[in-house]
Amino acid sequence: ASGRNTNVETRTGKVFEAQTVAVDVEHDLALLKLLNWSAEDATRIGQLSIQPTPPKQGDWIMALGHPLAPYARKPLLKGTLQWSVSQGGVSAVGERLTQVDAALNPGNSGGPVLNEMGEVIGVASRKLRGDNLSFLGPAEYIPQLREDRNPQAWWGGQLSLGIGYQIPLNANGKPLLMGHVEAISRDRWILGVHSIVQPTVSTTQPEQWVPANALKLSKRIRFGVGELTSSMDLGFGIAHQWYPESGVHDALPTVHVRTGLGNVALRYEVGIEYGSDQLLPIWMMAVEMHLPGVIQVF
Repeated sequence: ASGRNTNVETRTGKVFEAQTVAVDVEHDLALLKLLNWSAEDATRIGQLSIQPTPPKQGDWIMALGHPLAPYARKPLLKGTLQWSVSQGGVSAVGERLTQVDAALNPGNSGGPVLNEMGEVIGVASRKLRGDNLSFLGPAEYIPQLREDRNPQAWWGGQLSLGIGYQIPLNANGKPLLMGHVEAISRDRWILGVHSIVQPTVSTTQPEQWVPANALKLSKRIRFGVGELTSSMDLGFGIAHQWYPESGVHDALPTVHVRTGLGNVALRYEVGIEYGSDQLLPIWMMAVEMHLPGVIQVF
């Protein structure tokens, strides 16, 4: 759903650029096509067989993957985490996902889970907080996905929830705490709504608490890969304030730059207020935090 560029690296260290050619959102599966491989590469990579029928409760399994792989860069952990295996059993077979008790962690996602015959029964998808509560996209839907080749929808992405603290950088602003909801389309475009009840910012209105909402559109540039990646968002927006005592509505155009690392971001923003006889800039800096994970994938 993120839409980030995808690279596939083999155990020998060779890297291939990949393109998403088909998706099955209901079962959390996707097919990737390697763009720069040769016939010799195909022979070396080989092919895993897929179990033709759904697994049964209690079946033995082995999961392959790279749990918490960024930690493998630490000298103490060199040679571990990447290309590691864990084992367990099938806990339950659901309508959309298969529950297993093998130890799966961030970094296992997308990795195959095999039966005792070496056949793929599913693809690591997600887990719940708790001990060994992990879920797979069922492998029996992969052949149908190969045949149908349902393309990835252009509008998909993630819905994220966060909070932020805004600090004024000149006399025209005021400090405030805000919450926001953002729709992140393919990790490229971000549409966010920031909401709060705040003290009056306007220099033309009396002191009072007013509801304020801001609609912001940003273009995201992503740097790096892995669990913690950095990003830069460039955008603009409209901040709306309503003053109940006077019935006045104010709309303030804004532009912003936001830099982020993982779930934490720093935003610089300037808004323009229309004063009685001049335009008044409001310079602001905000520290924002997105709650871990996402609240919805669409």
